[in-house]
Amino acid sequence: ANLTLARESTTVLYGAYSAKLTTTAATQYLYQSDTEVPRLLDLAGDGIDFRSWVYTDTASHARLQVYTKDLDGNEVTTSTDSYHPGDSRWHLMEITNLSLPSGIRQIQFRFACDVNSTDAYFDHARIKGGILRSIFLPRAGWKELRSVSIQATQSRTESDEDLDPCDDLGAERAF
Repeated sequence: ANLTLARESTTVLYGAYSAKLTTTAATQYLYQSDTEVPRLLDLAGDGIDFRSWVYTDTASHARLQVYTKDLDGNEVTTSTDSYHPGDSRWHLMEITNLSLPSGIRQIQFRFACDVNSTDAYFDHARIKGGILRSIFLPRAGWKELRSVSIQATQSRTESDEDLDPCDDLGAERAF
């Protein structure tokens, strides 16, 4: 494996843990997909926002991606946000107003790392939109890649100025 995932308890923004990703080769990613959470396919045909807090000390390294495949198995979209600036601070990274195709059979929400032998931390990732309203990825602290749970809510008002969007999960800011 060219990517190592660790549950991090020191470099954390919300709650007790963040996901620490360390690459041993360029362009690696951790993802949550419809394989683990089939309900993500319910987002097909809707507009979504994908957000996560990201921390790294390396520019052009960490970013978010949304990847989809159509019913024939062809890649439909890979949407990417801009890179984290690498200033050793937490930044809210976002892919906003993304229209997902209606005929998809696979979707992945990715935490991408593009620089070899460098760490990046991801905390409080969430998807907003569609009939699910909000999905928090993952809720339980990045315990295992394949057993990540989600928390869906029916409504949540959230703006770019909302620096504590996780009140409904009981998380606390940890600077």
